[in-house]
Amino acid sequence: MSISTLTTTIPGFPPYDMDFAGYNSSPKPITGINSVSRLRFVAAPNPAADFVLLQWPADAEAERIQVWNALGDMVISESVQGTDNVEIDIRRLPAGCYHVVLQANTESRSLRLVKAG
Repeated sequence: MSISTLTTTIPGFPPYDMDFAGYNSSPKPITGINSVSRLRFVAAPNPAADFVLLQWPADAEAERIQVWNALGDMVISESVQGTDNVEIDIRRLPAGCYHVVLQANTESRSLRLVKAG
């Protein structure tokens, strides 16, 4: 079975292929990037049973760490201004998966943390 395609051209733009069903089958060009985030952080150990160390670059200007459970409840929130790491106590949390969010000036990043039983 073959699929019919239609190639259209608009002056100043690359050719645009449409398959018979109307779906775009051409890759879309990148038109610009506003900014590239350098905010990164790591958790070790992961999985963890009692304490986990979170670290990020010193120039990240981090403000707060939050830990969220699978139900969407914030279970830990700590201010981290002026530092590039924090050790959090997770002993009271039940075993499971959590999202750790690092908030900086204008952006935030998250990672998954596994609390071992």
